[in-house]
Amino acid sequence: EHLGDVFLSLYERILKERLAAKKRGDKVETDIKKLILNSTYGMLNNDYSFLKDMKQSLGICFNGQLILLYLAEKIIEWGGIVLAINTDGITVKIPRNQEVEFQNFIELINPVDIELEYVGYSKLVISNINNYLAITKEGKIKKKGKLFRTDVPLGDSVDFLIVPKILELYFTKGLDPATVIKNYKDYGFSIYDYCGSFKISKNYKVLWNNQVQQQLNRFYVCKSGAYLYKQKNTKSTPDNVLKGYGVEIFNNFVEKEDYDINYSFYLKKINDIIYNVEKYQKQLSLF
Repeated sequence: EHLGDVFLSLYERILKERLAAKKRGDKVETDIKKLILNSTYGMLNNDYSFLKDMKQSLGICFNGQLILLYLAEKIIEWGGIVLAINTDGITVKIPRNQEVEFQNFIELINPVDIELEYVGYSKLVISNINNYLAITKEGKIKKKGKLFRTDVPLGDSVDFLIVPKILELYFTKGLDPATVIKNYKDYGFSIYDYCGSFKISKNYKVLWNNQVQQQLNRFYVCKSGAYLYKQKNTKSTPDNVLKGYGVEIFNNFVEKEDYDINYSFYLKKINDIIYNVEKYQKQLSLF
């Protein structure tokens, strides 16, 4: 409010433009306008921004949570199953034939003068509120969190991407992880998908195969590999970076017919996630 009507009208215009762009399927404009709106909220807490307004920030936060709690309560009374709530949205399970009735009900009880957005899912795979994979009714795949993320932005960690890639094939196409992981080339995967890269603090000496290594190394889990250790000082006992598993350093690419990959390491990670997700799904089906 301290910025006056000019800024508020500009913000409102950007919001309307984003909603219109989303309706017509313009992803570029939608993402740009969303970035502007979200960054504006972030600046409300920034001591060095002309936008700083702690009262407004707290108002948005608290009111947003109260609105979502109100909607959740009404949805439960209506007969919907609330699966998850985050900072700005709520995920609900309803019968397919009641979708229009549900949206009409939400519009009727909408406590704010803001146009609500809806996304319909044909399938939702949830590990937790920050990690899920969803298939929209149009067949598009939406992912959140490292557990299911296969497209990694430059600069982010790329550890063992084979795990989320196979999880996606399992949950979207029903493919057997044990079959895919051993025939990875048939599915367009490479040795890089099996690689991890752990950056170790300079306070430690990095050891592999009795040789000192650099602090950041790319490696994959290998049946005939050596343990990767970190040691704080000469008197301390070295810690195994990947406990129980030998690795092959892969800082430089080497073409091999057989990389001797320890598939059991990756398969265990995949199966553990599948078990936890499906256990959660079964729990939800009880209600």
